[in-house]
Amino acid sequence: MNAPDGNTITTAEHTIALLVALARSVAQANQSLKEGNWKRKQFIGVELQGKTLGIIGLGRIGRAVAARARAFGMKIVGHDPFIAPDQARDLEIEAAPLDEVFARADFLTVHTPLTAETRGIVGAEAFKKMKRVCGSSTARAGAG
Repeated sequence: MNAPDGNTITTAEHTIALLVALARSVAQANQSLKEGNWKRKQFIGVELQGKTLGIIGLGRIGRAVAARARAFGMKIVGHDPFIAPDQARDLEIEAAPLDEVFARADFLTVHTPLTAETRGIVGAEAFKKMKRVCGSSTARAGAG
């Protein structure tokens, strides 16, 4: 059976779950609690509302992630060489060159097939272009 949309919603929801967990330091807070600590103020995290989500790859999954991120009040900036700027605008996604997505995103998620062109798309050079967060030169990166 060929079911190309079979995992779109599942993958988009999982991406959003990881995004929220990342923004709220869920894993770090859980580990701290397991170690017998309760340092609540250390794990407040950040709100997603008003933040910019960078999406690389605006196919079915990237678009589904964008729709869910908008529900959190996020701005969406995306890159996909196969999507026309007018089409992205209709989806309420600001199309931008890859380097601009890296520079503007508070969070970044990648939804592309692994090909020779996409392998290593987010590497050392990309991280140099990202916003500085918590004293590091890496943007918050979501998986999906």
